[in-house]
Amino acid sequence: MDNEVREEVTEQEVKKTDGRDTGKIFVSKIGMVGCVMFLIMLVGFLLVCFSAGSQNPIEGYEPPRESAYYKEYPGELVEEINENIAPQLESITECYYEDGKVVIITEEAEYFTVRSALLDYFDEELFDFRKDTDE
Repeated sequence: MDNEVREEVTEQEVKKTDGRDTGKIFVSKIGMVGCVMFLIMLVGFLLVCFSAGSQNPIEGYEPPRESAYYKEYPGELVEEINENIAPQLESITECYYEDGKVVIITEEAEYFTVRSALLDYFDEELFDFRKDTDE
């Protein structure tokens, strides 16, 4: 019976607060140890989120020239991709120059990975990304 009274009081407290004191209720329920654990997990989460994008997508690769150069000489960008990038990103099935853009054909499963990796080094306007439909 004592538990029923406590449940009624808790339900009345929740109704009475109307969501304004939700933080106080949460803190009182989890206690000091729970608050510390919550803060540690929050800091860990933020560290993972903000440091995840800082990794080099193609291990050890540095482009020899800037995107501005490759805008004038797209054929050299095709050579650079075929010689130095495609062996590391094995899902690139073809790379060639067509209609003012470097066409990158990649496996559908790795399309976004390849696209993201190349756009970390070069401007998007240089490329025409396509998915390989022969799989």
